[in-house]
Amino acid sequence: AGIYLMARLNPLFSLAPIALAIVVVIAILTALLAALIAFTQNDIKKVLAYSTVSQLGFMFLAAGVGAYWVAVFHLVTHAFFKACLFLTAGSVIHGCHHEQDMRHMGGLWKKMPITTMTYLLSTLAIAGIFPFAGYFSKHAILESLAAVHNPALGALAHYIPMLASFAALLTAFYMTRSFCLTFLGEYRGHAHPHESPLTMTVPLMLLALLSTGGGLWLSGAFGAHFDLNAWLAPVLAGVSHSGEAHHHALPSVLEGLKASWVGVLGIVAACALYLGAPAVPPAIFKGLGAFSRASQNKFYVDEIYNFFIVAPLTIISRLLWKIFDTWIVDGLVNVTGSLVDVTGEIGRAVQSGQTRYYGVLMLSGASIMIWMLFV
Repeated sequence: AGIYLMARLNPLFSLAPIALAIVVVIAILTALLAALIAFTQNDIKKVLAYSTVSQLGFMFLAAGVGAYWVAVFHLVTHAFFKACLFLTAGSVIHGCHHEQDMRHMGGLWKKMPITTMTYLLSTLAIAGIFPFAGYFSKHAILESLAAVHNPALGALAHYIPMLASFAALLTAFYMTRSFCLTFLGEYRGHAHPHESPLTMTVPLMLLALLSTGGGLWLSGAFGAHFDLNAWLAPVLAGVSHSGEAHHHALPSVLEGLKASWVGVLGIVAACALYLGAPAVPPAIFKGLGAFSRASQNKFYVDEIYNFFIVAPLTIISRLLWKIFDTWIVDGLVNVTGSLVDVTGEIGRAVQSGQTRYYGVLMLSGASIMIWMLFV
C-alpha cells in the first residue's frame, strides 16, 4: 500500500527532495536490518517474513530516488516469488507434520520434489539471478540508485548503491541457507515427510512459473503490450525514470549472468558453508557472540518497541482510565444524573395536584410581581 501511495502521489513526492531522502535512508536501514535478522533465523517462516521486510526496503529505495515504476515493478515480481516461497514453506510444514524449524529438516528433495523445485526457482528469483523475475526488478533498482541526483542526500548518495548491493548479497545468502538446510543434506527430523497434494502443489508450480518468467514478461521482452513502464506512463507522466534504458534493453545471457554476480556470490558462499563445511556456520555464530544473539533475537526490535511505545501507551491509557474516564467522564455523568434527580424531586413537590395549593402559589406569584413593579 505504501509503494502504491508513493507511486500514485509521485508529483507531490517529487517536489519534496528532503522527504524522499528520508524515505531512502529509512529504506536502506530497513533492507539491511531485516536481512541481518533473516540471516540467523531457524524458523522457515520467520526467514521469509523478515525477507519480505527487507524487500520492502528495496521497493522504497526505488521510490525514494524517483524510480516509481521500478518500485512497482519489484512489488509485482516480489509478489510472484515471495508468494511462491511462503506457500512452499506451508507445503514443507504440512509435509513435515507442522515442523517449522529448519534444523529439524534436510534432505526433503527426496520426498518432496515438486516443493523443492518451486522453492529453488523462487529462491533464484529473489536472489536476482538472470533470467528469473527478481533479476530484472532488482537490477533496475541498483541502476536507479546509481543514477540518483538528490542534493538532500549529500555524500550518502555514493554509499547507498553499495549498501543496497550488500543487502542483495545477504538476501541471496540467507535464502540459499534456508534452501540448503531444508532440502539438501540428510534428514534431521523425526517425522515422515511426504509431498503435498495437487491442491497445494499446482498453485506452487504456477507461481514458480511467474517467478521464472514474470520479469521477462513485465520488462517488455514479449512485446510493448507487456511493458510495465509503458503501462504506468500515464500515471507517472513527467517523472524522470532512472534505469529506463536497462528496462527496454534486454541483456544477453552472458551479460545477464555477469550482472547477477551479487546473487551468485551469495549463493556460492552459502552452499560452500552449509554444504561443504557445515561445522563452520555454528562456529562463526558462536564466535560473533553478542551480534549473533542480537540477530537471532531480531536485534530486540520488539522489546525496544514495547519499552518505548507499548509500555508508555499502556501507562497513559491506565491513567486516562483511572483519572479522566472514572473521575471526570463518569463523575460528570453521575453529577448530571444527581442534579436531574434533585430537581425532579423539587418539581414533584410543587406538582401536588391540589387546587388550593396552586391558588396559593398563583396569588404569591402575583403579589411578588406587583411588589417588584410598584415598590
